[in-house]
Amino acid sequence: MNSIGFYQIFKLLVTPMVVALEYILDGKTLSKKRASCLVPVCILVLISSGADLNFSPYGTMCATIWIPFAAAFKVQWGRVKRLYDCSTLALMRSVLPYAILVQLAISPLIDPPGVLTFVWTQDAIFWVGLSGISAFLVNYSGFLVMG
Repeated sequence: MNSIGFYQIFKLLVTPMVVALEYILDGKTLSKKRASCLVPVCILVLISSGADLNFSPYGTMCATIWIPFAAAFKVQWGRVKRLYDCSTLALMRSVLPYAILVQLAISPLIDPPGVLTFVWTQDAIFWVGLSGISAFLVNYSGFLVMG
């Protein structure tokens, strides 16, 4: 669909959307200290990803629809964590099984053709499993920061 650089730029766009949503919904403002860290990171991601910007109209549409949902999820995650004063792992245990069900329901609509006929070799199972563990750790670290 789209290149990695395009994905990185759209992933980067979630952060300003989170800042805007937190301001609109909760009246939270970004401290000067955080803004001074956020701006250079955004600029460096833009510079490093700028050379790899291949995209398709369908991929752009999907990414554009994804941004507000991803930002709303992150804002709501932080709000629920503060409301119930629970640990990140406890909240993940409560929320992620439902998120997995939603993903399973929509995956046939967005996955590439032939995904259902994929041959599951031992190597494939290993790499998919390692990818799942990595995704969990990335989500865990991200949710630790949001709380």
